[in-house]
Amino acid sequence: MTLINDGKGQAGKRPKLKMTILAIALFVGIGGGAYFWEKSTSARAIPAQDEVIAPDMAPSLPAPSDSIVSADATASAENALVAAVHGPDTSLIQRLMPASEIRSVDKLDFGLGTYVWEIDMLANKANPQSSGFVYLSADGTKLLNGPLMDKRSRVMPLPYVGEGTGPSSTPLPDSSHQASEQITPVSSADANQENAFNPQPAIDAQAKKATYQRDQFYAGISHLNYISTTQGSNVVYVLFDPLCAHCGRLYKQSTAIASAYDVEFRWIPIFITEKSYPIAALIQKIHSENQSMGLEILDQVLTKQWKAEDHIMEIAGLTEADYEQVKPAGAVFYSITREVPGIGTPFVMFKNADNKVEAFGGVPLATDWASLKKK
Repeated sequence: MTLINDGKGQAGKRPKLKMTILAIALFVGIGGGAYFWEKSTSARAIPAQDEVIAPDMAPSLPAPSDSIVSADATASAENALVAAVHGPDTSLIQRLMPASEIRSVDKLDFGLGTYVWEIDMLANKANPQSSGFVYLSADGTKLLNGPLMDKRSRVMPLPYVGEGTGPSSTPLPDSSHQASEQITPVSSADANQENAFNPQPAIDAQAKKATYQRDQFYAGISHLNYISTTQGSNVVYVLFDPLCAHCGRLYKQSTAIASAYDVEFRWIPIFITEKSYPIAALIQKIHSENQSMGLEILDQVLTKQWKAEDHIMEIAGLTEADYEQVKPAGAVFYSITREVPGIGTPFVMFKNADNKVEAFGGVPLATDWASLKKK
């Protein structure tokens, strides 16, 4: 799932939902391989997107009766109503991760009274690198953990620390181990439940895969033709669609970012729609023939000064070979979208001060740029 706030990239829209709580849980869990947590049951894997949900799994509605409505259903509805007014009940998070700290809460409203809570938190408040997002059901009784992308589309931010390389900074620590260090007694049933909820093996596997994927993406992008607009020791690759408004916003910020963080911006035109295909091909063609003219058309396109009707003859003159020039970049971006569905543009990659690859689908925040090596 891709949740994006101010840095929302092009093509990063939420899909339509079936308005049932089960469908919402499925929607939020796509791509993360996450776990669905409840207060009263063992953890169970969320079905894959293409799995068929058996009819007997759907909630059945009995005929109206004065005695049939369950106390659990009534309590859940009441809890959801209270949460909608006063905010979510976060006791489940506090019990499973007692060392955590909640930084902010956003209500993701899907319409018709259905919603979930997006929790921005530190799994360990003493470790800034343990930041991440979890999703809480409306009534606070169910917890979904482990999306591969956060709400600003930072791709798979889980840090991976190899064995023997240093202290662990895992985003979600072993909750059962932490609970044993608390003064508050924990019942044996709760202890068994928390042990069943331990997500550590899945987190480690996801983090290892995420690191590998980022390295693969970076290797593919670094071999593409690019247009360099600034000079610096920190190389930043930007896959951009010529018609993407967020790409233009990053371009306007790029000079100041380059000055502050010693960045060389390398812009790589791609196409998400048929309308942007000829523009991307024209930018690449002109730059390959004349770099100064290529920089000029890049600036005009990303600052919205360029008009296609003024360049009809140049577009009509594009050959099949010209269009072929942008296909390698399109292929790389397509391979990324297969691994990270819903990713948008600009797609930004760079190596941070620790020489680890960072990837963002959207305009990175100031705190993201701060991870670059200083001058």
